[in-house]
Amino acid sequence: MAREHPAECAHWKGHLRGTHSALNLRDNNIHTVKRNQLRGYHSLNLLDFGGNNIKMIENGTFHNLTELRWLYMDKNYLDTLMAEMFIGLQNLEYLSLEYNDIQLIMPGTFSPMPNLRVLFLNNNLLKALPVDAFLGVSLSKISLHNNYFTYLPVTGVLDQLNSIIQIDLHGNPWDCSCNIVPFKQWTDKLGADVIVSDLKCESPEEFWKRDFRRIRNDLMYTGTRPNTYLEPSRVSISVLVPGLLLVFVTSAFTVVGMLVFILRNRKKSKRRDGNSSASEINSLQTVCDSSYWHSGAYHADGPHRGYDCGSHSLSDK
Repeated sequence: MAREHPAECAHWKGHLRGTHSALNLRDNNIHTVKRNQLRGYHSLNLLDFGGNNIKMIENGTFHNLTELRWLYMDKNYLDTLMAEMFIGLQNLEYLSLEYNDIQLIMPGTFSPMPNLRVLFLNNNLLKALPVDAFLGVSLSKISLHNNYFTYLPVTGVLDQLNSIIQIDLHGNPWDCSCNIVPFKQWTDKLGADVIVSDLKCESPEEFWKRDFRRIRNDLMYTGTRPNTYLEPSRVSISVLVPGLLLVFVTSAFTVVGMLVFILRNRKKSKRRDGNSSASEINSLQTVCDSSYWHSGAYHADGPHRGYDCGSHSLSDK
């Protein structure tokens, strides 16, 4: 299909498949969907805007599409959802909004679609869901995987999913501390096949990659577990490198300190030896000059030792 921009409604008519029940505009270069561009398509059952570059849908764009059942808006660049965008879609059953840049969903966004059964919001940038996000909607299947949820509130959000039979939540960075306990309790009440994948913790460290449904609630409140052994593979490089650097610097300073200590002790020892020799020489000189030696060299019977004050050495005579 050629990459075209739907500047006129008449231009889109060439993309209808068979009857006017389906309009396929996938993989074009559409940036904005304006309100008047869908005028005259009131009998559509399926509308496919997937794979475009849509960043904005004007409020009331779908107001006359009361027969629409399937709407594909995946793989675009939408960042905010609000109820005014979906006015007129009271019979919509299937809505695909996956692979967008959605960061914000306003309260009551899906209220204009009371018959909505399947909703895809996976692979977006969502961190939270507002209160009354699903008010008045009877969803049976919802996909929220690969977003940025750390937990989901039960009151006003999850407790509105009374008809849910399948929910996909994997690939989110769940924070398995005490805040997640109400959410965990909600998942525990669901049937075994309702949640289609694991719910692995991203934090805290002791629960990393563990399915939080397998962790006792009391451990989440205390933030500890019986075995606190940290796997070596999980030691962060950002912690390991500074630690090794600190050990190296500390060792270097220790070695330098020891060398300085040894050198100073050697200098002090040399000074003491020099002072001792000088004292000995002075003492001997004093003896030589004393009146004890006034009659000459000292002699004793038999072999004797004499001290030569000139050479400061002992000799046997």
